[in-house]
Amino acid sequence: EAVGRQGFAGWAVRSADAGEVEDRLLSAMRAPGRQVHEFALLTKDGGRVLVRTQSAAVRGPDGRPAGVYCAFSEVHAQIDLERSIALSEALLEDASWGVVLVDADLRPAVVNAHAARALGAGRTAVLGRPLGDLLSQG
Repeated sequence: EAVGRQGFAGWAVRSADAGEVEDRLLSAMRAPGRQVHEFALLTKDGGRVLVRTQSAAVRGPDGRPAGVYCAFSEVHAQIDLERSIALSEALLEDASWGVVLVDADLRPAVVNAHAARALGAGRTAVLGRPLGDLLSQG
């Protein structure tokens, strides 16, 4: 629905909020890295939903900002994910056994302190390395 529309007023955000939202999103063109903002988008039925956006400058061939890339996620889903991750990390950290979670490539993604000691390395040193390289006993 954004094709051909100028700005966000009235269709994506409330008219009263449009200027501030646009300024916040476009600020990514003047800043290094990624910017994270939260604001309310309008739904098709006229309601509002709180979203978190991550925006970053898109550079042209000359290296100057040519636009902004934005990724949106619904805040409540993000908060639920962050809570789940925090709970998992707390449970893993306090575990009395070594826990290594691996990704699809069999590389450690999460390692608790007990497992790091058993592997003879620091927790961050093992992340992303091939699991076979970390196992001395095969």
